[in-house]
Amino acid sequence: MIQLSLRTYLIAAGAGRLIVVIIFSLIGKEWSTFLERPIRLVFLFLILLAIWGVSRGVEEIIKRRALARRSKSLRELEQEIEHNNK
Repeated sequence: MIQLSLRTYLIAAGAGRLIVVIIFSLIGKEWSTFLERPIRLVFLFLILLAIWGVSRGVEEIIKRRALARRSKSLRELEQEIEHNNK
């Protein structure tokens, strides 16, 4: 499990909530339009799919950075232990 900073968590959670609010606003405001023109529903689905893809990419970047920091810390710790054992 990767530890996220509070700042990163709040940004991710806020962005997710914002997307949900926007989508529900669009659907709630124009519900009849989605029924009359199903292409808009397809368009909304494609937007959601794109947002999901971008979020997966951002998640991978965050994971790599966290793992890099963790491995750097472990290497420094190993070096310190080796230095102390000499």
